[in-house]
Amino acid sequence: MLSQDDLSMQALGRHAETNSHGSNTVVLDADVAAVFPDPSSVNEALRKLIQNHRRQTGEEDGRQSSRG
Repeated sequence: MLSQDDLSMQALGRHAETNSHGSNTVVLDADVAAVFPDPSSVNEALRKLIQNHRRQTGEEDGRQSSRG
């Protein structure tokens, strides 16, 4: 049986080297992954979601605005 450390390294698989330098690996459910053709499109969609959230909540640069 593999230890917890062995399983975490196995999950990274072929991307372990690139992900070890400032990236996070997120596993998408199959129905979500089917919508996106590549990692760049996932990042683009998430950035748009973040921008929209910040506009709605009055946040700027990830910090809460001092407005009302």
